[in-house]
Amino acid sequence: VHSVDISSIEFRPANKLFQFGGDHTGHAAWSIHLPVIVDGKSGRIQVFIVDGGTPFLVGRPILAYFGIKIDYQKDTFSYHDGPWHDAQKGTKGEYMMPLYLDGQEWKAPWHFDLMTDDTIEN
Repeated sequence: VHSVDISSIEFRPANKLFQFGGDHTGHAAWSIHLPVIVDGKSGRIQVFIVDGGTPFLVGRPILAYFGIKIDYQKDTFSYHDGPWHDAQKGTKGEYMMPLYLDGQEWKAPWHFDLMTDDTIEN
């Protein structure tokens, strides 16, 4: 448990189709405005919950915001030209972005609040 108040997590309906390698697609019916800590700064990002085994996807605009760079030969990544960190990879070799580290505390006011207009307004 990372002591995040559940009321700070906002669920929003979505209808978004994601294209993966080849002709595989995934559908997201929901997005989450998720509290995270990235590069030592707390904030919220939008992630999409995709049907199937993928936990959720972080979009390219969010990766660009953090200046994520990946060295595929060394399996390392950096934020905004900062120091390189060992990359975590999933069971299928996909890169996993650390969104929280033990000992860090998420709290408002946040440093960033990244949301798209890819949700369905009720």
